[in-house]
Amino acid sequence: MTERQDAEMLGQCLKGLAAALGAGSGISHTVVPVGSPEIHAGDDVLVPAVVAEVATGADGDIVVVASKIVSLWQGRVVQLPEAPDIRSKARRSTLANALKRQFPDADLRDVIMLDRGTHDGDYLLGPENPNRAASQLATRLHESTGIRVDVVITDSAAGVAKGEALIGCVTYLATAIGATAGLSLLHAQRCAAASEVVRNARPLHPFTVVRPESVRSRRRERVGEHRYDGFLDASREVRFLLDG
Repeated sequence: MTERQDAEMLGQCLKGLAAALGAGSGISHTVVPVGSPEIHAGDDVLVPAVVAEVATGADGDIVVVASKIVSLWQGRVVQLPEAPDIRSKARRSTLANALKRQFPDADLRDVIMLDRGTHDGDYLLGPENPNRAASQLATRLHESTGIRVDVVITDSAAGVAKGEALIGCVTYLATAIGATAGLSLLHAQRCAAASEVVRNARPLHPFTVVRPESVRSRRRERVGEHRYDGFLDASREVRFLLDG
């Protein structure tokens, strides 16, 4: 990652923070938190409240979803006898091998994203194929509301080591781990940062709807379309730096 890319990422996350504090502009003009009943493993992630909020908006809005509830929707719940210890590389590797016994696709990224479930002893892995999950949710929202939105799936893990492990670059405040194709990586991260700050102030608000400021900000190419399989990956992002 170049110094310019690092500076662009920090700048976008700071713009997301400004949006969360009510001073948004451009693609993150307004950030609307959306509440939800407690979601359990296997429950549908698209609760009526988020569908209703999307229906009040317009094409080009962005729906940001917490990774935890996507993992619950996908049933990615593991049982662990005690709280995991991931302070060292060796312990993270040992835990990854233990997780593989329940989910063969588990890896070190799942260790970083491991989160408490809704019952004692339950822990959640990261979502499976978050880019694909984002496009599935965007398609369902379009079918329900007639509105084309981009979807971003975010995790609260952020920083140098964690960010590099998750999507191949440094992130701040949170990490956009999956997104549809209508957003650059930096704009997806900007929405992730804004949503993390807004959600942290409100329990049981796993969604935000981010509304752009202008028609120009809304008329993006490939809104709601599938990006590529897997996690967001900075090495695959030809639009890592924004134009201009």
